[in-house]
Amino acid sequence: MPEFSQIFTIYYQNLIDSFENKDVKKIVRILFEDKLIDFDSKRRVSLDEIIITNSGITSSILTKLIDSHLVRSEPNSLGGRSYELSHDTLVEPIRKIKEIRIEEEKRNEELRVKSEELKLLHEQQEKERIERHKERSRQKTIIMIVSIAAIISISLGIFGLWQMKIAKNALDESQKQTLIAVESLEKVKNSYIQAATLYFQNGEYKVALEKYEYLRDTLMQGQTTQAIEVGIKKCNEKIIDNKLYDSLMAEAEIYLSKSDYENTIENYKQAIETKINNEEVIILLKEILTAIEKEAQTKRTDAIYLQSDNKKQNQIINEAIKLENMANKIKNIIENH
Repeated sequence: MPEFSQIFTIYYQNLIDSFENKDVKKIVRILFEDKLIDFDSKRRVSLDEIIITNSGITSSILTKLIDSHLVRSEPNSLGGRSYELSHDTLVEPIRKIKEIRIEEEKRNEELRVKSEELKLLHEQQEKERIERHKERSRQKTIIMIVSIAAIISISLGIFGLWQMKIAKNALDESQKQTLIAVESLEKVKNSYIQAATLYFQNGEYKVALEKYEYLRDTLMQGQTTQAIEVGIKKCNEKIIDNKLYDSLMAEAEIYLSKSDYENTIENYKQAIETKINNEEVIILLKEILTAIEKEAQTKRTDAIYLQSDNKKQNQIINEAIKLENMANKIKNIIENH
């Protein structure tokens, strides 16, 4: 049979979810988790009705909480009424729920910070791209100036028959040096292509992208080839897939902490489709599969002892069937990957 803390957690969460307004949900959570218990002493706290209503709890909400049997009301010495948790046994489950909430808020903040870091990284990359473009323009200007100077120098040098031979020899040497420079540049290009390919194969997609872009923007001065463009495209796709994978895995962890198996499985399925680290996801899916099959078997066993209560028995059987369907879904995912 499920432990009391598990049953209470589900009942408590259902009560919170029954309020449609997000602000009301937050107010009710704060009432239970911050005001009706002393977290450090693990004791119930009795609050006067005025204090509760001043915190945003209306009379209709208060009535609903009393009807849930989690809160009770008693007359106080001031002629009013005080409210407290209905039993000491509720203190510890609520403390645990608060701990989970704090941890979840911490993870959400980490995700937010990570998102901001990614945004700043993108802005920095864009700034570097613009700087590279400016540098390339400066290099082109220098090359143009040098080229013009070379033409003027050659034109002035062609003066008289005795200079023609000198000019011809200089031209032959220039062509030789140009050929050597072209061959050296090709070697450098090939080394960058090989380095980019190796970094990509090792999963260092950002470094591989930098190699491809430097090859295109600097060594080839903005010119490109199909192989380079394909490499850049694949690197960008893998970088995006990595970000998506990390986001899906973080969300899956949050869903799993809430025992939300359906969304957990869906996130893991999408993570597998990124092909970033299928081995890790398969291991986690197998762990969830074991837990779900065990929980489904427990419900099947519980249903046997509820033959006198057909309604309750059918409810538990339906829950077991739902878990079994999720288990089959996990098995299909594992088999297909």
